[in-house]
Amino acid sequence: MKGIDAFDRRYSLTGYLLLLVIFLPALVFAILNTYNTVPAFLNNTEALKQTGLSFLRALAVGFAALLLSFPGVVIYAKCSNEIRNLLRVNFAFSFCFPAALMEVCFDNLFSSGEFIANLQLSPVIRTSLVNLMLNIPLLIVMLGEHLRHLDVRQKMCARSIKSPAISSFMALTLPRLAPALLGAFALVLMRCMTPTGNTVVSMLFSVLFLIVLVSTDKKRSQAEVSLDSLSEPNTEKKSVFITILSVIYMVAAQCLVIIPFISMILRSILIDGSVSFEAYRLLFSSSDYLTSLGFCLAIAVVSSVIASVLGIHISVGIANTGCSLFLALLPFAIGPATLVFGFTGLYPWVGQTQTVKLILTMLCHILVLTPIQVMIVLPAVRALSANLRKTSVSLGNTSSQSFRLIDLRILDIDVRCAFFTSIALSIGLWAEGEGSEAYAFNSIILILCFIFFFMGIGHTREGKRNV
Repeated sequence: MKGIDAFDRRYSLTGYLLLLVIFLPALVFAILNTYNTVPAFLNNTEALKQTGLSFLRALAVGFAALLLSFPGVVIYAKCSNEIRNLLRVNFAFSFCFPAALMEVCFDNLFSSGEFIANLQLSPVIRTSLVNLMLNIPLLIVMLGEHLRHLDVRQKMCARSIKSPAISSFMALTLPRLAPALLGAFALVLMRCMTPTGNTVVSMLFSVLFLIVLVSTDKKRSQAEVSLDSLSEPNTEKKSVFITILSVIYMVAAQCLVIIPFISMILRSILIDGSVSFEAYRLLFSSSDYLTSLGFCLAIAVVSSVIASVLGIHISVGIANTGCSLFLALLPFAIGPATLVFGFTGLYPWVGQTQTVKLILTMLCHILVLTPIQVMIVLPAVRALSANLRKTSVSLGNTSSQSFRLIDLRILDIDVRCAFFTSIALSIGLWAEGEGSEAYAFNSIILILCFIFFFMGIGHTREGKRNV
């Protein structure tokens, strides 16, 4: 069906061209504005030392997150569907929930809240703990989903010949889990690595981690089986002691996400030790805050719509024609801070009016959200049966008609999942400032994010599967 292949190429090409039109100006300006400082940075011993320490801290946090999350990975993969669905909604929160706002929550917990502030942690230790708390739930979901997708026939064969469970796991399961481990580890490093102080050097690290992530994606996908054979017969009897430990572990892991969330809400209400809604009254009586909230919602919706269109186009190309996953995820690796820096370089060329700033903000949000759209929609596109569209084409429909009538209808739930999740991510990028009004504003943003997040990943079976 060369007609279908040609349609997939044309369809994906549209998405990539639109992505490049938005992405290249910001990337070019970010590089042009800092490439002259690269030699000075490389000759700065103190800067190189700080970069090396940052890389070592990221490695330490990554290894610690892998070790601490691995018991949860095994528990997650063996849970019943009902319990797993509940865990997935909470654990996915740490990744799909806006990272910037989660960092505000953690920072409030460690430095402003009354829970751990008395420990007087150093900034390095506090940042490392924050990254560890953010990434443990992420790894449990990513690796747990991959582990339960593995073909279990080899494991069942090893069990039938009385092979020890540890030996069969090390010899059969771990090698097939290795690509997912390596890819997840690269993603953790990408999130934990702090900016070096030079945009070009920071991008080099991000691109390196992204190459590892993308190169392991194909091997990881080959180790998965179709969704029809996901359920593994669980006939093993678990001891009461193991069950209790599993429950304690999972409750502790969920608290890593829930406690910072609650601390932000409480911090916005409990002011000076007494319950007061004065901050909210000031917030809703201020035209500046209300205007900011209105722009926040408008930009989130518009950016999510455009990112959804780009995400579908690009996902079809990656799944059906082998187009570059690297290019699709590159804005995610570059990061919003670098993108904002690049768009700022456009100000002298296009002016600094409020309208221009809003447009550039929306473009930045689109670039941040499109890779997330691809991450959520791509697994569902890969699972589509090519025979359905081929049959439709053989009955006289064009490739584009068949795609709209069949593929998009099958992807409907996943697309809605990605759309609402993107709105939550976009809203969360507006968290800023300190003080009672800022905490109140952030708490409202937090609640809005959670609502849209639950409407997306939390509300759909397919969406939750594709986290």
